[in-house]
Amino acid sequence: MALVALLATGARLRDFRTGLDAPIAILVFAGIVTTLRHPLAGVDEAAPLRFLLTVVVFYYVTVAMCRRHPAVRLALPMVATFAIVSSAVVGVEQVAQDQFTGFYRDGFTPIVAGHPQPDLLPRARGSFSNPNLLAAHVLLLAPLAVAFALSAVAREVRVVLFGLAALAYLGLILTFSRAGFGAALVAGGVVAYAMRPAWRPRLRLVAALAAAVLLVGTVATGGDMVGGFGRTEAMSLSFDVARDNPATGVGLGRAGDALTAAGDEGDSYRHSHNLWLTWLVEAGPLALIAWVWIAGWLLWRGYRAAGRGRALAASSLAAVTGFFIFSLFDHPANVERIATAFWFVAALIAAGVRPPERLWPFDSRRVAAGGALVLTLVALAGCGGDDEPVAQDPRTSQAPELSTGTDRQPTDGTESEAEPANPDTSAPEPKPPSTETTSPEDEPGGAGDEEPIGIDAVFTGRGGKLTPRVVRVPPFIAVTVKLESADGRDYQLQIGGQRLSVGSARAKDSVTLAGLHQGGSYRGRLAGGGAVRIEATAEPGP
Repeated sequence: MALVALLATGARLRDFRTGLDAPIAILVFAGIVTTLRHPLAGVDEAAPLRFLLTVVVFYYVTVAMCRRHPAVRLALPMVATFAIVSSAVVGVEQVAQDQFTGFYRDGFTPIVAGHPQPDLLPRARGSFSNPNLLAAHVLLLAPLAVAFALSAVAREVRVVLFGLAALAYLGLILTFSRAGFGAALVAGGVVAYAMRPAWRPRLRLVAALAAAVLLVGTVATGGDMVGGFGRTEAMSLSFDVARDNPATGVGLGRAGDALTAAGDEGDSYRHSHNLWLTWLVEAGPLALIAWVWIAGWLLWRGYRAAGRGRALAASSLAAVTGFFIFSLFDHPANVERIATAFWFVAALIAAGVRPPERLWPFDSRRVAAGGALVLTLVALAGCGGDDEPVAQDPRTSQAPELSTGTDRQPTDGTESEAEPANPDTSAPEPKPPSTETTSPEDEPGGAGDEEPIGIDAVFTGRGGKLTPRVVRVPPFIAVTVKLESADGRDYQLQIGGQRLSVGSARAKDSVTLAGLHQGGSYRGRLAGGGAVRIEATAEPGP
């Protein structure tokens, strides 16, 4: 309905175009091919593909809304704030009131129990089926809650919003997820590296020391510090299954069946404990390429935007960095709520980049080479007999559980954990989708040539004066300063370290300045005249 409403109100194709169009198309193509070749017999066989298509549409609708109504982009962090607080507050309540969640920690060992264990450290899982899903949700949305707090004008409101953001991060702490903690620290370091050039030498030193400590800790604990409890085995089995199904994978939603069939008797898996490996197993190398492209594009575009000092861009970079670090050790995006949150953040980053001018940003030779590769893979998909190794006979396999984890003794914030045997525990959630390919930054006219959106501040010269004297803009959005001469006289404006000149030979001039923090301003002066100001005091929101 949202898509139809946008089109009915005049949205154009260009409003939907992003630098992720190609990888998303490849991901959807891979999902369709593997679904047709490996249906989930006995259940709704198109459900995983249908959800993939749903979140792709959600992504494009969000992008178009942000572009057609820039104020919406500032309001979306408010939505993220309410969403994450509603999840995290449940987790905080679970630990504060000693509610039974079924998940505990004993040192580096995560424990799943069917009854209370008073001598162990309880772990919060919030409104999810296990603590790692709550950790991933916080990593994605809590940074946006911080951006929303920074956008508040009144001090009292800002204090309240920062308190809500702190509550969300407290929920992350109470999950006692090692991968969650590590991902949050790395995300914070990446944002600091992007926004504070003066800190970079010290940040590189800290990163080197952290890597050394991690290596020593991993060796000293025999790998338990970063893995164990089924994760390593799942990743190893993923390569074996991918070799047996090299072209189209085993089908969306069937990675767990495939790994269980290939593993030792008595061991059960739901995914590969890695986002990229899971998609390789389920949809083949095209899906893997797509996800690598998506991750690289989002990280690069987020890093470049954060480097301009924009709070919303910095929070989006922190969100995708934390999510992708976490996804190296787990696959929380096979749950619909986590997948939807990821595409929500991806849309915020993509909406801040101007789409390529041309309808198709790649030259014909590269298109031909890519088409040849796709045709080759499709041809390979049609080869072989019906007795090729798969996870289970599709006529007898049951629908896999759609929460994350291994049915071994679960692991903490690095692999998803099995749900405890407790009738009150919420049912596992369904699987998510994905999208990706190779980096568009290298393509002529592609994502690398895109420019961030902004808002205009127009000053008009008339009678030797500039009007208006003050222009108010929303914070954190790039400002395009435009100078116009209405009477043909010469005017020169110095603002933000830039000079604009108009007159009889040139009626208009413009320059783009970085977005301002809340309450910040640019002060300009007309040569031989008065002063003007651009203030970031406009109310954020729709």
